[in-house]
Amino acid sequence: MWRLMVPKARHIVALIVFASLLFAVLYFTERHSDSYKAAERFLASDARVASVVGPVTRVEFKFWEGFQAVSSSNGGEAQYTFEVNGSKGSSIIEVHLRSSSGVWRVVTADVRAVDGSTSRIVGMTLVPAAVPLG
Repeated sequence: MWRLMVPKARHIVALIVFASLLFAVLYFTERHSDSYKAAERFLASDARVASVVGPVTRVEFKFWEGFQAVSSSNGGEAQYTFEVNGSKGSSIIEVHLRSSSGVWRVVTADVRAVDGSTSRIVGMTLVPAAVPLG
């Protein structure tokens, strides 16, 4: 029979280093993806988002709240969670996107305001090419 090996300090350190590197690679890879950039541009430019938080001054990726991105040559789907700050306050916004022929469109955006109210922005929104924050 096989005996279970007792983990040594070097095994635990190696596991921690590996997990840290894995999370760093996931984070930076996702932040540079086309779907992520489209979601960020949508939040910075959409008038319906601005009506909730005011003119957008900061968009922060909520990596730990989860994200999903699947794409292929035929299209893809993605979902990201952001904290969006503006002159009226901040909200948590979950953006759902779909791509077709390499073009990402926002399908829905679920908005959770600080006061607990929720709303949904619905519609296939084509994301503009570039929009500066602030």
